[in-house]
Amino acid sequence: MKINNTVIKLSILIYTLLLSGNALSLDFSYQKFIFELKSFSTLFQQVVNDEDGKLVQKNYGNMVYKKPKKFRIEYVVPNNILLVSDGDFLTTYDKDLNQVVISKIDEESNKIIEMLSDFDSIKRKYMYSAHRVNKDILVEFIPKDSATSGEIFLLINNGRIKEINFYNEINQKVTVKFDKFEKNINVKGAVFNFKIPKEADVLVNKDD
Repeated sequence: MKINNTVIKLSILIYTLLLSGNALSLDFSYQKFIFELKSFSTLFQQVVNDEDGKLVQKNYGNMVYKKPKKFRIEYVVPNNILLVSDGDFLTTYDKDLNQVVISKIDEESNKIIEMLSDFDSIKRKYMYSAHRVNKDILVEFIPKDSATSGEIFLLINNGRIKEINFYNEINQKVTVKFDKFEKNINVKGAVFNFKIPKEADVLVNKDD
């Protein structure tokens, strides 16, 4: 049984959408927002609804990130799945199945990482705008052409990402809410190392 690719892609997207952090202000600068965050940790709740608003999936977990491309995402409910990136390769471990999948981050994920870490790329590929919504700032990204990922909405409060909304490849609405978001923390490199468990089934994705 292979690990659900949709879960993996959503997890990567969760991670790639968090490359930011600044203070709420009228002269909000997304360029500065991206530049200032070096690392973070957070808890998250991810909810997926279909086109009719019916609940499809709800996941809980935690995440640690360090620039430029290192991250560790752990789903704890309902499935126990760990994703670790050392900056070049993504290792996905399903603890229940004792299965490991090793692959490069796919092209679509690289696009998202580039969009949220490279301001020149953002200007080239997206039309974006920031609006005040009560005490929050809503940042909206609209693709300039169909080859780029769909619309993404970030809700920011007091310099921290509060919520992310987007639609996945099968038009399901994904809402990710964050709790205890801490930025620019000291993260040791060992956090992003993964030791393959004994007797685990290891799959290497050669298509990447």
